[in-house]
Amino acid sequence: MSSIAVIGLGNFGTALARNWTVHGKAVRGWTVEDEVFASIENAGVNEKYLPGIELPGLKATLDLGKAVEGASIMALALPSHVVLSVVDQLLELLQDGQILVDLAKGLAPTEELVSDAIATKLAAAGLNNPLAVMTGPTIAPELASGVLTTALVASADAAVAQRLADELSTPTFNVAPAADPLGVELWGAFKNVIALACGVSDGLKLTGGFGGEPKADDSGHADEERRDDDWRRIAILLGTVRNDEALAPDVAPEKLLFRLFYEDGIRVFGPQPLRDRCRCSDDRAENALRMLDADELESMIVDG
Repeated sequence: MSSIAVIGLGNFGTALARNWTVHGKAVRGWTVEDEVFASIENAGVNEKYLPGIELPGLKATLDLGKAVEGASIMALALPSHVVLSVVDQLLELLQDGQILVDLAKGLAPTEELVSDAIATKLAAAGLNNPLAVMTGPTIAPELASGVLTTALVASADAAVAQRLADELSTPTFNVAPAADPLGVELWGAFKNVIALACGVSDGLKLTGGFGGEPKADDSGHADEERRDDDWRRIAILLGTVRNDEALAPDVAPEKLLFRLFYEDGIRVFGPQPLRDRCRCSDDRAENALRMLDADELESMIVDG
């Protein structure tokens, strides 16, 4: 049985560590936060990020070297703006064969995919450790509470992905292997955009727009059928766009819009002069953030 180092004990890292620990896997978690370490060691709970959920058997440390020593799998459960600085520290500690699993969603500060930035750092250090990406529709409190959850783990090496799926799966956490790390990481970054697009679509339907057919049918069956049709349509449309076409900086947004939605008679309005009418300020932003609890703040950082 492989031992796992969970690098980062925020809400999701803690949830993963608990799920793996309670199902008999050897896990050690690393945190940079003294209060998180003390809470886990003294009370067996991460009161800051996952309050009220016991963490039986989870060992935590503030020493990164101790966390990774002897571990065969390292789950990087860190925000995208932090993960690369921690990887820099890991480069001097990595041993041959240790697998890195990137859980960060979104782009790195260098505006490249996080896994690409990690791969670049590994290559520059002369290391060839396997690298994989894991993402999915996971919610930390549900995962920690034993609610059935699923995720994808992807690597360019299919054997690595299969090994990770076997090692990281538990009776309540189903990890499936995939051989398309680029697609998996892009989906992790784009899923919120797609969710917003679906919300806009639903809103337009409520007003009779986007096809002119408002929601109806008290039974909800018609609504479910439309939702299924929408998802199929989105999947088909996205399948017509190549990765290089979607990400190329010289592809204008209106070109992508026409490529995807030309059948809907989409209109692209001309440019308008930019006016600074924002009433935002540091104080307003700080006050808004103070209204959120620790779980919500951590979710914003980790899940985007």
